[in-house]
Amino acid sequence: MGSVFGGARARAGGTSLRRFVAITTMITIFVGELTAVAMYHAHGNNPVRPQPANAGPARITVQNAFVVAETGLQEDHRPLYLSSRTLAYCVDHGCRIPGPDYWSGDVLVAVCFAFGQNITNMDLRSTAAQRNPQRVSSDLWYATRLDDGQLGYVSEVFVTAASRGGLGLPLC
Repeated sequence: MGSVFGGARARAGGTSLRRFVAITTMITIFVGELTAVAMYHAHGNNPVRPQPANAGPARITVQNAFVVAETGLQEDHRPLYLSSRTLAYCVDHGCRIPGPDYWSGDVLVAVCFAFGQNITNMDLRSTAAQRNPQRVSSDLWYATRLDDGQLGYVSEVFVTAASRGGLGLPLC
């Protein structure tokens, strides 16, 4: 007769279950790490996660360009615009803020930052672009305050490298 809990058979089964859980956990962690490395190499260098502070406004310089080859950047023929949401292709989702268009070299004043959709400045179809050190992926969006008080967002992938990283701005 076995115990209430099943005796030796239950203990042997418990050991097998623990071994199965341990192996499954190790495989899951390994696959997760491989996925993270693959995403990093496929999409680009994500800027250092900013540390919020109580800094004032910061000047950010537009870099309306994207990576299509192993070196350099190509200026986008479409202008950069401000969005009412932290979402890529806002013009397709009805969240483009009417107003001026921006081109590389234009300067905006950011008052805070927010996290939103992760986007990249790279042509994802180009394998050569994956080797370009100027490729950037980020979920950080800067906000500028418009005349009517509304915030207009721009992804940090469309500003110069010196304008990335949060710049000590507070969270919006």
